[in-house]
Amino acid sequence: MRTGKIISKTFLASAIIAATMAAQSAKAEQATGKLTLEPGNGMSFVAGSKKAMTVFQSNAGSCDVTILISEAEPIKNGDYQSASRVKVQLTPGNTTSVDSSEGRSIKFVCNQDAKSLTISNELLKVSSLY
Repeated sequence: MRTGKIISKTFLASAIIAATMAAQSAKAEQATGKLTLEPGNGMSFVAGSKKAMTVFQSNAGSCDVTILISEAEPIKNGDYQSASRVKVQLTPGNTTSVDSSEGRSIKFVCNQDAKSLTISNELLKVSSLY
């Protein structure tokens, strides 16, 4: 029983350290307006009046990118409007972007061998990484 508690505490401490390191790395990248995701990871961010969440998967040499887009703020009665989902498959070196009505754009680039995805915007404000 005691061994289980030690393992649980060790696992929890490792998870906290890993999350802290990932957050510090993301902050450093965010300062440059770029963020790189590995397969299976995602992030949420604000782009003008919209809030978006993206998830990246590597699939047979391409980047599968799913983006959910909704209003950043609730409508008058406190409810949120329904979100829109966009799915894009990019080959390495190819780019797509999402543009807001405020003239802002977020760019998604599939990197070499589809092993990472770079998201860039000079005003990128990451809400969370997962």
